[in-house]
Amino acid sequence: MRKSNMFSDTVETAQQDLEKLVGDLRSVLSSKDLDGVPEIRALRARLEDTAGNARDSAVRAAQDAARQAKEAALAADRYAHD
Repeated sequence: MRKSNMFSDTVETAQQDLEKLVGDLRSVLSSKDLDGVPEIRALRARLEDTAGNARDSAVRAAQDAARQAKEAALAADRYAHD
């Protein structure tokens, strides 16, 4: 496997793991029994905010990895044709 593919796979796996974690936390916190607990309501709000930020960061990391892989491929192509 090429190095750029390994990095891309790692970013994708990390993003999937993050999504699973967020889903698991949402499941636990969505219990109606916890609706009356102010701390849980605050935690839910923070979770949503943090999860959104983390998703945005993961998307940016994946885009950066793709850009770097493309740049490396172009550089290798130029080198091979010189």
